[in-house]
Formats: sequence, C-alpha cells, structure tokens
Amino acid sequence: MTVSYILKQVDSPEDLTAAGRIQHGQWYNQISFDKFNDKVKFISSTYSKPLDSTQWVLLDSETPTKDNGQLNILSSLVLFPRPVTVVEKGKAPQEVISPSIMAVVTPPEYRGKGYASHLLREITKIIDQQAKDNKVNFSTLWSEVGEYYSAFGYKSLTPEELYIDLSEAAPVESTFYTDLDEFSWLGTADFENLAQVDKTKLIKEMITATEGDGITRVAINPDADFFRFFWGSSTFDAHTTYPEIIPALPVIGEIDDEYFPLKTGARYGPVYIIWEINFGSDTVRVVRIHIDDTSTLTSQELANHLAVLLGAAVSQAFKWKLSSVTFWKGDTPVGSGTDFTLEDVKVAFNAANAEKERAAEAAVVVRKLTVPMIRISNEYNKTPVEWHSPGYYPWR
Repeated sequence: MTVSYILKQVDSPEDLTAAGRIQHGQWYNQISFDKFNDKVKFISSTYSKPLDSTQWVLLDSETPTKDNGQLNILSSLVLFPRPVTVVEKGKAPQEVISPSIMAVVTPPEYRGKGYASHLLREITKIIDQQAKDNKVNFSTLWSEVGEYYSAFGYKSLTPEELYIDLSEAAPVESTFYTDLDEFSWLGTADFENLAQVDKTKLIKEMITATEGDGITRVAINPDADFFRFFWGSSTFDAHTTYPEIIPALPVIGEIDDEYFPLKTGARYGPVYIIWEINFGSDTVRVVRIHIDDTSTLTSQELANHLAVLLGAAVSQAFKWKLSSVTFWKGDTPVGSGTDFTLEDVKVAFNAANAEKERAAEAAVVVRKLTVPMIRISNEYNKTPVEWHSPGYYPWR
C-alpha cells in the first residue's frame, strides 16, 4: 500500500498550537505548555523586528487530523529567512535572504518511520525554488546530529571546544572581577554596538578574501536581535527558576543594566565575551567573542584576558547553579586581531584557577552541541561558496 503525504504550511492559531506542543515536548517539557507559550511571547517582545519564520508540517493524507480535530502531525520544522551578505569578486556586497531550517522534530510515537526525512526532502525542493527566486544558491542549519543532514546535501563542521566542568568546583563570587582594572559587565547598548562593529568588519574581510582568491563568500548579517533572543530566553528561565532573585520579568526598554542580576557578557581591556545562560542544557554557552582592531595583545596576553572573561562566565554559572561553561573558537570573528589557540586559553584558565584554589578545570574536547551546516543548491548556479565566520550560534 502506497502512503501519500501532505506538506502543509500552518498559520492558524489552532495548527500553530498543535505544532508548538510537539516542540514543547521535545525541548521544553521541564515547564508547562502555558509557561512555554509565555516564554515565546516574552522572547518575541525583545526583538526589534518580526521574525517572519514559517512552520511546516508533514501529514498523512489518509488521516490528516486526529479524532479531536487537531492536526495529526508526523513531523514538523521551522523555515527561517536569514538576512545574509554575499560578496562576489568584482561586485558590490549584496544583502539577500537565505532560508534556514530550524526545530526539526517528530513526535515520539512516529519516530523511526522516515517521516522527518520525507519532510526534509520536500522542504529542500521549496528551498531550491526560493534559491532560484532570490538568486541565492545556499541554505543553512544548525544541528546536533550533523551526519543525519549530510544525506540532504548539508556539510558540517566538526570543531573542538573548550569545556569547563563545574560539577565539583568551588564557587567564586562575581564581585572578584569588579576589582580588576579595565573589567566591566556588558549592557544592552554594548550588544547593539558590537553587532554593528561585527558587520562592518565582516564585510571588509569578505571583500579582501574574495578579491584574493575569487571564491564567493557568504555570511549571516550581524544583528543585535541575536543577543536579544539569548537574553530573553535566559531572563525568562531565571525568573521562572529563581523568582526570589528575579521576582518579575523586566519591561523591555526599561532595564537598568547595572542592577539587573542576570549578566550575559563582560569586557576586559580590548576583549569582549558574550554568553547565553542556558538552564535547559545546564550550561553557560559563550556565543560571541570580540577583540578590538586596536588590540596590541600578544597571543599569551590574549589567552590570559580570555581566561579572566571565562572566569566571569563561570561566576554566572555558579550564581545560577549550572554545571559547565563552553566556548568554541568559531565564535570569534575571523580577522579579530591576534590569534590564539584553545590550548593556550585552557592553560591560562587552569593556571588562574589553581592560583585562586578553585576546582574548576578546562579541557579541549570535540563539540557535542550544535554545529553549523551549509547546503549548496544547484538550482541557481554552481559557483563555489565559502561560509565566512559561521560562529557557533548564528547572528540573526
């Protein structure tokens, strides 16, 4: 018996709720569905502009709905339009829209039947059509199961990361860092400025590289909404988990950075570090590192600065009772100044911790979390494309 399927873009409140329940069950079941919806609304309120994402589901044509009238979803995903810059040799940089796949999930009762694969095959047809319409020959995604997506034409990176295990470490007070000259916690205005700096540097680097070797380069445009997403998610979870520390969600636009207890970034001299406090994954994830162009730090001095900033991230992990801090070098924009290795940072961090008699220890390991992937579409052209400065988490 041949089974036929329906690919459906859902947009009604009822259908979006049905798809949302599947995502909730996969990634957010530690909170109620109502609380999950509240979180989505709060995060959305932090953005400066609409996301414009679309929700897609796969249905069985024979039984597209359940007895209660809700969609009988076999698998679902989100298609997210990402603003990107494309630099071709001899041409001015162009800003275009590239589709990105997110939140692929199949309900537990339907797993192992190939539904997600069927959904992805159908979605790549849509992506290829969009490639022709928008003259963009690539799409992106971030995955924890990279090899799975290689069957659909995506190529992944397998980078190493710095992992700091705090499960048996002695806590350190965040006030330690306020005594250091040139140290400060970052605020919301800093995120806006860093996004603009990143975009300017990124385009300049891409032009230089492409004029040198002729390879077309693409990069997701820096945008402060990237930080707003992580800030909003972390803030909501902190409020839910520790209402005695954050008794009420802050009003967007009325945040006093100096006194707000949840810190998501710090600066030490010419080096900036931004992180996500992820309660669901029990970790603080570094999501961006900046090094000023004017920096004159040697490689060793830079490693020492990063060790201090990672220590600041560790202090926040202790504050919110999380068990690790992670850092991938891919989060440092290409051409950010003096180079460094993860091994350098590991040695500097461990030496500083030994001196302060704290038990936290860093190690360099193969990444186990999300890695970026890119897929080249032949529907537009076959020009070689290189993804410039992919980063662990994308800019929006």
